[in-house]
Amino acid sequence: MNLTTLDASPSSDLDWEEISRDGIFFLDFGGIDLFDEAKQNANLLAVEEFSKCFPSAKEVILAKTDGKLEKLDVFSEYLHLLAAQLSDETVPILLCEIEEEALLEDLVLALCRRRFEHFKLVFSKKRIPIEGDEKIVISIPQDAKYDPEVFKEIFSAVLEPFKCIPEEHLNEHWDGVDVLIVEPDSLGEMGKRMLLGFEAAGGKVVFADREKIRAKSFDLTPSE
Repeated sequence: MNLTTLDASPSSDLDWEEISRDGIFFLDFGGIDLFDEAKQNANLLAVEEFSKCFPSAKEVILAKTDGKLEKLDVFSEYLHLLAAQLSDETVPILLCEIEEEALLEDLVLALCRRRFEHFKLVFSKKRIPIEGDEKIVISIPQDAKYDPEVFKEIFSAVLEPFKCIPEEHLNEHWDGVDVLIVEPDSLGEMGKRMLLGFEAAGGKVVFADREKIRAKSFDLTPSE
């Protein structure tokens, strides 16, 4: 990835006038400290200055992660606060540098659209399937109902390409999707309403019960 790195640390004078206006930018804050209010304010100022200096920038990386995230909701909320300072022309990016040995079941909840709805996630190493053109979707339940061991089995049992979408965002991402896989014990009321809408639109719902998971016998043939 061809990046233009801008020094956006608290010690920077934020003078970027001589920088090329093309390509993808990376605002290097020198790290994001969720508990340092002064540093947070300095980061906000840097994003505001970036927007003034590069109002037509197409994409900018506001943070990088290796997937080992703590305080997820706080991190997500703060990144969206930073992104709110960008112009409408600019897409905020979270660059995900996930190692190959990382486990899908440990990361899909952390990086799903529930937390980064308005961000473009770019994977430089291992890709976590949270968006794309896949025809099969696995519904991700609310945080409290997510069991990584159960979903590990589901992920390994689905032998075709899939993407994972939070149940409350299903209707925003089911265009072009043929089959929706749901773990019935974790399905919430909102998810149940989403299933009705998906079926009404001609989609097929497959419930991942224990027998199907053990046998890896999901019928993923689209509805006619």
